[in-house]
Amino acid sequence: MLTGLDRICRAPAAYDLATYAAHFAFGRPGDGPMPGAVVDSLVAGYDHRPAGLRWHLAGQLPRRTAVPFRFQDDQWPAATAELLRLAAAVLR
Repeated sequence: MLTGLDRICRAPAAYDLATYAAHFAFGRPGDGPMPGAVVDSLVAGYDHRPAGLRWHLAGQLPRRTAVPFRFQDDQWPAATAELLRLAAAVLR
């Protein structure tokens, strides 16, 4: 049986915030501002912007590219391209 502690590790605070924010992006039209808005909301509650947050978010967004494919979305190629575009935009 797996427990909630089976994958526990030390990681930068920015990693958790970026992972959470990336889960709001699906590569649909209009998703663009969503991860940034989620990050801004999290940072407001967190009381400071952790170092490396943009870098971690840019790394988490491409990990979401499997989602449209996994759910057999007819638009998965466009969704994949959009998620990669969002990741590149985060670094600008």
